[in-house]
Amino acid sequence: MKTHKSCFAISLIFSLVLIINSAKGSDWTQWRGPFLNGSSDEQNLPEKWGENENTAWVIPMPGPSGATPIIYDGKVFVSSMIGSSGDFVALCFDANDGSKLWEKKVGTSNTRLSNNNAASPSPVTDGKIVIFFYGSGHLAAFDVEGKPLWSRNLVDDYGPFTINFGYSASPLLYRDKLYMSVMRRDRPARGGATEPLD
Repeated sequence: MKTHKSCFAISLIFSLVLIINSAKGSDWTQWRGPFLNGSSDEQNLPEKWGENENTAWVIPMPGPSGATPIIYDGKVFVSSMIGSSGDFVALCFDANDGSKLWEKKVGTSNTRLSNNNAASPSPVTDGKIVIFFYGSGHLAAFDVEGKPLWSRNLVDDYGPFTINFGYSASPLLYRDKLYMSVMRRDRPARGGATEPLD
């Protein structure tokens, strides 16, 4: 239990660290990268990095996040909570210098999880739109410049998620279609959704 609390505390001061070669390398448009397995075809990447070694920039996040950043055409997209307020946002940074290009509030969640947060799913892009999803069910699409395109809430559409440690599955874009996991069961999970299903 101590480990979970430590990880959560670290996530409150989570910083986005981008190594120099990644800023110049191929796009990483979804969770687990271009090949869906966490690998890249980039060559000669650094084997280690730190505050003053192979690091281009560091940006403090506005709150906890379990999402991994994605990169497309010199832009870094990532989800985050806003402190402990329950609000969550979609963020875009310049991959070269870390300057914030845009920030959009997507929603708010009253759900409190001891080992997770609503900003755990990673965003996804096809280079035209960027889709952000949150453990509260909020799903929102923007163009790469931050213009809102559409939004909906999958909990409103399908009922409450009932996952023990909170929802964290990331969306998948494939051939102009968006694929989402909607996980439910006939009773609430401990620590997850508390609202019973119909």
